[in-house]
Amino acid sequence: MSSGGPDGESIPPAARTGQSRWSTNRWVARPGERRESLGYAAIVDALLVVLVLLGGVLLLALFALARVLLPARPPAEAPPAVLIERRAVVTLDVGPADPADPAAERLVHEAAARVFAAIPDAEEVEVRARDGSVLGRTTRVVPESRPISLPEYLHEPHRPRHRGPDLAGRQAEEERLAPPARQAGEAGTAVPVEPAPGERRPFAERFELPPAIRDGVRDPNDPVDVVRAIFAAAGLAVRVDGDLLRVEDLAIAVVPVEGGARDTLNRAYRWIRAAGPGRGLVVALGAVDPDEVRRREMLDPSVLHTGLSGVQRMADAVALGADPVRFAVAPALAPASLPAERRPPRRQSR
Repeated sequence: MSSGGPDGESIPPAARTGQSRWSTNRWVARPGERRESLGYAAIVDALLVVLVLLGGVLLLALFALARVLLPARPPAEAPPAVLIERRAVVTLDVGPADPADPAAERLVHEAAARVFAAIPDAEEVEVRARDGSVLGRTTRVVPESRPISLPEYLHEPHRPRHRGPDLAGRQAEEERLAPPARQAGEAGTAVPVEPAPGERRPFAERFELPPAIRDGVRDPNDPVDVVRAIFAAAGLAVRVDGDLLRVEDLAIAVVPVEGGARDTLNRAYRWIRAAGPGRGLVVALGAVDPDEVRRREMLDPSVLHTGLSGVQRMADAVALGADPVRFAVAPALAPASLPAERRPPRRQSR
């Protein structure tokens, strides 16, 4: 075999060596080898797709197993409201009561305010008792925009100004246009009763307590004793355990907000957790940031928080024969009882 070039010239050995190396380079495949490599790539891609599918099936199986084994989240006590033609219906977990009772009126107003805040489309809220009797109705009140009015002496912008100190005319116009001052005792006015100098209003006098609670209060100046009397009037076994009140498995810490709300809530939380596992309730007597409360309840949902409004709400629940524990944070709702023909039809699943 000739080893010459195209013109019959001899090829140097170095050139022949380079040519042979190039022809045997592993990156330059022959047609047969190229088809074989493409077959391997297709097999690898198919294996990857199978692995991804198996991984997805495994994740779904683990998720289903976790839902079966792990304890499910407790369902809500009741739907917040049933909306019927812009009228929301809520049912409180209380027995039949007189709608004119101040305790029922306060619970109705608070429940309606919460529904209005949660359902912007609601124009009227009807609050019922467990037996279906109506405790009250509240209509959303949209304040009208007040017309802008100017005093008469400002109607003419180029009116000459008085250069002297005599402003009697202008003062007379202002007094004529100003609303008359209300006298104490008129309708729509509340005459505050101020304690005598040097005296402090008892803590129990800040609330409207029914006689059953007021008679059980031993020390009106002690917030812990007032809260104890509320639970005792409801027929619950309550005992004082150091800085806490114990009602079954519920530990209640009544703390005044002093020296910072965060430090106060931390101290109350440590008291509750030192009492052992179980539910907890912090009654903070003072202003607390709502965002701080939400953050704490998100980290530990077993410890809830309330304030002075919660004390009055629990007292109102006792006056209506309800459980004050369920009314500590918000008005407790019962399953809405609407006639079957007025309930919205359920969507049929195909």
